[in-house]
Formats: sequence, structure tokens, C-alpha cells
Amino acid sequence: MKEKVIFLAAAMGTLWSVTAFGAQFPDVPTDHWAYNEVVKASEIGFISGMDDGTFGLGQTVTRGQFVSMMCRMFGWELVDAKSVLLRIIRM
Repeated sequence: MKEKVIFLAAAMGTLWSVTAFGAQFPDVPTDHWAYNEVVKASEIGFISGMDDGTFGLGQTVTRGQFVSMMCRMFGWELVDAKSVLLRIIRM
């Protein structure tokens, strides 16, 4: 099951850019109700934000982004989809 989840994340091309932990996202104002939670999630590495350095406030979380967050939360390694496919084919 773990490999299926990891494969799904890799196949969907959801590897977000890695930003500095605890990054301050310009699209999340300090008076926003979820500001502290967003900062904390960034500090622990649960989220990393978008490629342009924003959090994506107000945007819908995609399936791929959700899978990426779950992989980070559970400490699962994101792997190359091609290598997983090759292992499955060889079985």
C-alpha cells in the first residue's frame, strides 16, 4: 500500500519545491485566522508552499498536494515513478 501511495504522488507530478522551513508566505496576512497554523506546518515541514513562494491561500488542495502532505506527515519517501513501475513489472 505504501508504494502505491508513493507512486501516486510521484506519478501526479506533485513534488512541490522545497522552501526554507518556517517560510513566511506573502499571501497569508499575519491577522489571518490560520496564520499560526500555516507557519507551524511550514516549520515542521508538513507544507512547503507553491513554486512562486506563496502558500496558495484560498486555492483548493489537489489530490496530489494532499498525498504529498500525507507522505511528509508519515515520513514516507517520495520515489521516482519509473523505478516503482519497473519493480512492479519485474514481480
